[in-house]
Amino acid sequence: MDRCARSGYGIFADGRFIKFDAPSSGQAKELLEKSTREKDIQVTVEGTQDGDILTLTSIKEK
Repeated sequence: MDRCARSGYGIFADGRFIKFDAPSSGQAKELLEKSTREKDIQVTVEGTQDGDILTLTSIKEK
């Protein structure tokens, strides 16, 4: 997870990786720190996508 934190977070969806913008990466990091799971974490996200960057309005663990 340290490697992800340094490069920024994102999601894998529809066969491709979509990176979060910097504030959204912070939201993802916060969610992961609170999660009891260490891998295979599934989330539901809402936000707006601009090219290959996603700006979150919400992120929730499934």
